[in-house]
Amino acid sequence: MRIQILGEGGGIGDVLRRLGIIRSIKAAIPDAVVWFVAPGALIEWAKLDPIPDQLVAAPNNHRGVGGLGVPDTYKYIAVGYPFDVTLDLYDPAELAENQAPGPIQYNRAEVWLHIAAATFNKHLMFRQCKVHTTPVDAEQAATMLRTIFGKLRLVIGLQPLSHWRWRSLCFEQVYDIVKRLNQLGAQCVLFHHTEQPVKQWAEQLGTIAIVNEKPTVVAELIRLCDGIITCDSGLFHVAGTLNVPTVGLFAQTDGALISRGYTSCRAITAGPTERKGLACRIPCYRRASHGCYNPVCERSCQALHRVSGKAAADLLLRLIVELQGKHLPPTTLKGRLFYNKYRSVSTP
Repeated sequence: MRIQILGEGGGIGDVLRRLGIIRSIKAAIPDAVVWFVAPGALIEWAKLDPIPDQLVAAPNNHRGVGGLGVPDTYKYIAVGYPFDVTLDLYDPAELAENQAPGPIQYNRAEVWLHIAAATFNKHLMFRQCKVHTTPVDAEQAATMLRTIFGKLRLVIGLQPLSHWRWRSLCFEQVYDIVKRLNQLGAQCVLFHHTEQPVKQWAEQLGTIAIVNEKPTVVAELIRLCDGIITCDSGLFHVAGTLNVPTVGLFAQTDGALISRGYTSCRAITAGPTERKGLACRIPCYRRASHGCYNPVCERSCQALHRVSGKAAADLLLRLIVELQGKHLPPTTLKGRLFYNKYRSVSTP
């Protein structure tokens, strides 16, 4: 069976989720030959999982980060290669988000899996994508961390900024996170795809920034981390796919729903306390029809910036102890008390 998956638009997380759906389809239909049309701007991320039989970069256009409209894409791909089934894994979920009267009670991956199951009339089990890198990528990542830190102890990766400004953390939150983690002697590293302001932040925080690395190296760097703290961004999904303990900070989307399916991920979503005095709902999705008319949110999300960075760091450290039994190396009396507190809570 020849299948075309239209997966333009969205971000890194959407690409990885679609790759998981392709794995689900191929597990249920062994003879499936799948062409995956991925956003041109994110094609290198789509290459992390070689499960599609053919990967096609959609030219950048109006659909999200990059892509064509469905009719144009179909013409672009189908010339000389007819498909038995064309499955759009973008519009159905986006259409539902635009039309829903209240908070969205699903994540896109679940919607896409349901659409695929209905299309093929088969029961599909959701599968995560599998990140493939090379030994060269792994060695490069390990060398980078050893060069930066020397002997590795408790390495925590942070991605405070998103491609979308209103999903990004503020400097004060990152300061609180790093300060809290430093109490345990953690080695913090900031990730982003552009140098500024992350490098400036790293200098002010006394830590290191790794920027503009290729996806395979970023994946290996995350794999080497003991834990990750992110905003609502693609690295949350990368870390979840790699089963690295991860905490995400959310406001526009419901973090608990987005993290569903990632056993190593936890989420903190801006709630009533953070939204007090603001004209927004939970989640807001930045839709005026959902009640938020605040132009400030075009630049940054006020509710998100009220989420405690200290609480995020505490949650991650509890998660590391819970999932990995990691021996955290306290370097101060405060750190030892902090470690013992969470160790006693997490240990039966």
